[in-house]
Amino acid sequence: PSCCLCVCVHRRESGGAFHITQGPRELTISNGSRLEGNSAGSDGGAFFFMTRVRSVLITNNSIVAGNSARQAGGAFCFSPYTSEDPNEGPGIIHNFIITSGSSVSHNVADRGGAIYAGRVGSMIISDGSALVSNAASEYGGAVAACTVDLLAIEANSTISNNSAVEVGGALAVDRLNDLVLLNSSLSNNTAQAS
Repeated sequence: PSCCLCVCVHRRESGGAFHITQGPRELTISNGSRLEGNSAGSDGGAFFFMTRVRSVLITNNSIVAGNSARQAGGAFCFSPYTSEDPNEGPGIIHNFIITSGSSVSHNVADRGGAIYAGRVGSMIISDGSALVSNAASEYGGAVAACTVDLLAIEANSTISNNSAVEVGGALAVDRLNDLVLLNSSLSNNTAQAS
């Protein structure tokens, strides 16, 4: 069965639907579930994590769309704010996976239209999935992070039509260690500044 977590609003704080300071370490959105229309007055339109997270899995035709945050992470914010070193602090997401026909789209924020993190271990978009049409009024149309160790776009998947006013139409990262693009597309992402 599918599930919908739609239209939760937290006007002044972080985490429109969830503000998590301890656990869970894994989040799965599956079987046609929808995470839509949530908003936060600060960070993390849908989810705000102040803890290290092992994995976020969006799978089996699930949708994360139309979420917004005034500051960072339109849909997801993995907050690095509580540590001086974003590579060691709670803002770490080890695995962020969008797979099996799922999509993350039309999310908006100042920084990281869909996702904001200190460090991302691996971000995998596979099996006909999409990270599309997200927007940032500053940087990182889809994703803003200090470090991404691996970005893999595989098996007819796409990162496209994301936009940022400043830099990083698709991604704004200080360090990207490995990029894999296999039978997929990275296209039509735009940033006004270079």
